[in-house]
Amino acid sequence: YHDDHAYTVLHYLQQMHAELTNRQNRYETKLDLLLGMLLIDLDRMNSARPRSRGDITYAVSFLQENYHQPVDMAMLADLSGYSYHRFRHLFKQKTGCAPYDYLIKQRLIQARSLLANSNLSITAIAQECFFYNESQLSMMFKRQYGLPPSLYRKQNNSGAL
Repeated sequence: YHDDHAYTVLHYLQQMHAELTNRQNRYETKLDLLLGMLLIDLDRMNSARPRSRGDITYAVSFLQENYHQPVDMAMLADLSGYSYHRFRHLFKQKTGCAPYDYLIKQRLIQARSLLANSNLSITAIAQECFFYNESQLSMMFKRQYGLPPSLYRKQNNSGAL
Protein backbone atom coordinates (compact mmCIF):
# COMPACT_ATOMS: atom_id res chain seq x y z
CA TYR A 1 0.00 0.00 0.00
CA HIS A 2 0.94 3.63 -0.30
CA ASP A 3 -0.09 5.82 2.60
CA ASP A 4 -1.39 9.32 1.91
CA HIS A 5 0.31 12.54 2.94
CA ALA A 6 -1.64 12.59 6.25
CA TYR A 7 -0.41 9.06 7.16
CA THR A 8 -3.97 7.81 7.51
CA VAL A 9 -3.02 4.14 7.44
CA LEU A 10 -0.24 4.61 9.95
CA HIS A 11 -2.64 6.43 12.27
CA TYR A 12 -5.12 3.53 12.20
CA LEU A 13 -2.38 0.97 12.76
CA GLN A 14 -1.08 2.92 15.76
CA GLN A 15 -4.58 3.10 17.25
CA MET A 16 -5.07 -0.62 16.70
CA HIS A 17 -1.71 -1.37 18.32
CA ALA A 18 -2.66 0.74 21.34
CA GLU A 19 -5.98 -1.11 21.70
CA LEU A 20 -4.24 -4.48 21.53
CA THR A 21 -1.61 -3.39 24.05
CA ASN A 22 -3.98 -1.79 26.60
CA ARG A 23 -6.87 -4.27 26.21
CA GLN A 24 -9.41 -1.96 27.79
CA ASN A 25 -13.08 -2.86 28.08
CA ARG A 26 -14.56 -3.75 24.65
CA TYR A 27 -11.23 -3.40 22.87
CA GLU A 28 -12.24 -6.13 20.39
CA THR A 29 -15.22 -4.07 19.25
CA LYS A 30 -13.05 -0.98 18.82
CA LEU A 31 -10.50 -3.03 16.83
CA ASP A 32 -13.29 -4.20 14.52
CA LEU A 33 -14.43 -0.62 14.01
CA LEU A 34 -10.90 0.64 13.38
CA LEU A 35 -10.29 -2.14 10.88
CA GLY A 36 -13.51 -1.29 9.05
CA MET A 37 -12.54 2.38 8.91
CA LEU A 38 -9.05 1.46 7.70
CA LEU A 39 -10.46 -0.69 4.90
CA ILE A 40 -12.86 2.07 3.80
CA ASP A 41 -10.07 4.66 3.73
CA LEU A 42 -7.76 2.29 1.81
CA ASP A 43 -10.50 1.73 -0.75
CA ARG A 44 -11.06 5.47 -1.07
CA MET A 45 -7.36 6.14 -1.49
CA ASN A 46 -7.10 3.41 -4.12
CA SER A 47 -10.08 4.64 -6.15
CA ALA A 48 -8.82 8.26 -6.00
CA ARG A 49 -5.44 7.24 -7.47
CA PRO A 50 -5.23 7.90 -11.20
CA ARG A 51 -4.99 4.84 -13.43
CA SER A 52 -1.80 4.16 -15.27
CA ARG A 53 -1.16 2.28 -18.47
CA GLY A 54 0.43 -0.40 -16.30
CA ASP A 55 -3.06 -1.78 -15.69
CA ILE A 56 -2.97 -3.25 -19.20
CA THR A 57 -0.02 -5.42 -18.17
CA TYR A 58 -2.43 -7.86 -16.50
CA ALA A 59 -4.40 -8.22 -19.71
CA VAL A 60 -1.26 -8.81 -21.78
CA SER A 61 -0.08 -11.51 -19.35
CA PHE A 62 -3.54 -13.06 -19.28
CA LEU A 63 -3.62 -13.37 -23.08
CA GLN A 64 -0.10 -14.83 -23.18
CA GLU A 65 -1.06 -17.50 -20.65
CA ASN A 66 -4.61 -18.25 -21.83
CA TYR A 67 -4.28 -18.31 -25.63
CA HIS A 68 -5.52 -21.92 -25.63
CA GLN A 69 -9.02 -21.15 -24.39
CA PRO A 70 -11.87 -18.79 -25.24
CA VAL A 71 -11.33 -15.24 -24.00
CA ASP A 72 -14.09 -12.72 -23.38
CA MET A 73 -12.44 -9.38 -24.20
CA ALA A 74 -15.25 -7.37 -22.56
CA MET A 75 -14.70 -9.29 -19.32
CA LEU A 76 -10.93 -8.77 -19.59
CA ALA A 77 -11.52 -5.04 -20.07
CA ASP A 78 -13.73 -5.00 -17.00
CA LEU A 79 -11.14 -6.89 -14.94
CA SER A 80 -8.57 -4.32 -16.04
CA GLY A 81 -10.86 -1.55 -14.79
CA TYR A 82 -11.73 0.02 -18.13
CA SER A 83 -14.65 0.25 -20.51
CA TYR A 84 -14.23 -2.02 -23.51
CA HIS A 85 -13.44 0.85 -25.88
CA ARG A 86 -10.93 2.49 -23.51
CA PHE A 87 -9.34 -0.92 -22.93
CA ARG A 88 -8.93 -1.50 -26.67
CA HIS A 89 -7.33 1.92 -27.09
CA LEU A 90 -4.89 1.48 -24.18
CA PHE A 91 -4.07 -2.09 -25.21
CA LYS A 92 -3.24 -1.03 -28.75
CA GLN A 93 -1.20 1.87 -27.42
CA LYS A 94 0.85 -0.51 -25.26
CA THR A 95 1.23 -3.50 -27.61
CA GLY A 96 0.78 -2.05 -31.09
CA CYS A 97 -2.23 -4.20 -31.89
CA ALA A 98 -5.83 -4.76 -30.82
CA PRO A 99 -6.49 -7.32 -28.03
CA TYR A 100 -8.04 -9.90 -30.36
CA ASP A 101 -5.14 -9.58 -32.82
CA TYR A 102 -2.69 -9.99 -29.94
CA LEU A 103 -4.51 -13.17 -28.88
CA ILE A 104 -4.30 -14.57 -32.42
CA LYS A 105 -0.57 -13.75 -32.52
CA GLN A 106 -0.06 -15.65 -29.26
CA ARG A 107 -1.90 -18.65 -30.72
CA LEU A 108 0.21 -18.49 -33.87
CA ILE A 109 3.45 -18.28 -31.88
CA GLN A 110 2.47 -21.42 -30.00
CA ALA A 111 1.39 -23.17 -33.21
CA ARG A 112 4.75 -22.29 -34.80
CA SER A 113 6.57 -23.73 -31.81
CA LEU A 114 4.53 -26.93 -31.90
CA LEU A 115 5.09 -27.31 -35.64
CA ALA A 116 8.84 -27.08 -35.20
CA ASN A 117 9.18 -29.07 -31.98
CA SER A 118 6.50 -31.75 -31.90
CA ASN A 119 5.05 -34.49 -34.02
CA LEU A 120 1.44 -33.43 -33.43
CA SER A 121 -0.72 -33.30 -36.53
CA ILE A 122 -1.69 -29.88 -37.85
CA THR A 123 -5.29 -30.62 -36.84
CA ALA A 124 -4.17 -31.38 -33.27
CA ILE A 125 -2.08 -28.21 -33.21
CA ALA A 126 -5.08 -26.19 -34.39
CA GLN A 127 -7.14 -27.64 -31.53
CA GLU A 128 -4.34 -27.15 -29.00
CA CYS A 129 -3.99 -23.49 -29.97
CA PHE A 130 -7.77 -22.94 -30.00
CA PHE A 131 -8.27 -22.36 -33.69
CA TYR A 132 -11.65 -23.30 -35.06
CA ASN A 133 -10.13 -25.89 -37.41
CA GLU A 134 -7.05 -26.69 -39.46
CA SER A 135 -8.19 -24.41 -42.28
CA GLN A 136 -8.41 -21.39 -39.99
CA LEU A 137 -4.95 -22.14 -38.61
CA SER A 138 -3.52 -22.56 -42.11
CA MET A 139 -5.06 -19.34 -43.41
CA MET A 140 -3.90 -17.25 -40.44
CA PHE A 141 -0.48 -18.91 -40.31
CA LYS A 142 0.14 -18.20 -44.00
CA ARG A 143 -1.01 -14.60 -43.57
CA GLN A 144 1.35 -14.09 -40.61
CA TYR A 145 4.41 -16.06 -41.71
CA GLY A 146 4.09 -16.22 -45.50
CA LEU A 147 3.90 -20.01 -45.83
CA PRO A 148 1.49 -22.79 -44.84
CA PRO A 149 2.05 -24.74 -41.61
CA SER A 150 3.08 -27.92 -43.40
CA LEU A 151 5.84 -26.16 -45.31
CA TYR A 152 6.97 -24.32 -42.18
CA ARG A 153 7.23 -27.67 -40.41
CA LYS A 154 9.38 -29.12 -43.19
CA GLN A 155 11.73 -26.12 -43.18
CA ASN A 156 11.99 -25.72 -39.40
CA ASN A 157 11.75 -29.17 -37.92
CA SER A 158 14.22 -29.65 -35.09
CA GLY A 159 14.20 -33.42 -35.19
CA ALA A 160 10.97 -33.90 -33.25
CA LEU A 161 9.40 -36.05 -35.97
